Amino acid sequence: MASNEPSWKVRVAVEGVIAGLVAPIAVGILLLFLGTQAGEWFDSPTCEDPENLRLVDATGATASSVHEDTELEGGRKHPASHAHDGDLGTGWVENAPDFGTGEWIEFELPAGTNLRMVCVVNGYAKSAELYQVNGRARQITTQTDRGTTTASLPDKPTEAFAEFQQVTIASGSTDSVRLTIRSVRASAGSSGTKDTAISEVEFWGE
Repeated sequence: MASNEPSWKVRVAVEGVIAGLVAPIAVGILLLFLGTQAGEWFDSPTCEDPENLRLVDATGATASSVHEDTELEGGRKHPASHAHDGDLGTGWVENAPDFGTGEWIEFELPAGTNLRMVCVVNGYAKSAELYQVNGRARQITTQTDRGTTTASLPDKPTEAFAEFQQVTIASGSTDSVRLTIRSVRASAGSSGTKDTAISEVEFWGE
């Protein structure tokens, strides 16, 4: 008796056609899924877009040294607290005899802060002119309760002198953050000073 089943050659051909139709659809779905997941996996908060992070207020600030403009009437100090007051027209300025390598500024945070990002306005951002004539950090070491890291800060164009830059941190639960100047970009021009400034520091946590 003759078999009613298709021959093996027909079955192979049909299965090949089906596989040829299904495989591209499956691959497309997989790539779409991976693309979406990749965005979730690799996108991270930035100073421009902190996403779901919350701004954390420091509870105190100290520094290794503080510069005072003694040539001005009444003097004018630039303490650590000026680097966390929401005002880009103020800042912390160190008072070492050189450009401030090794000088530090430290902030106390609410106990158990889950710190995820630190952003700084490097240099004296009161004006473009003051940004140019004061020093700014080239490298900053950041110390938290979770560890110590060092970040290089690209020099900003003059028109972006007041923009925030992200520094690398050992993220996680910490009660304090210390920023130490490791190297400096010297001030520009004959009117430049040896004073290095950090105008603002922001802390972002979960």
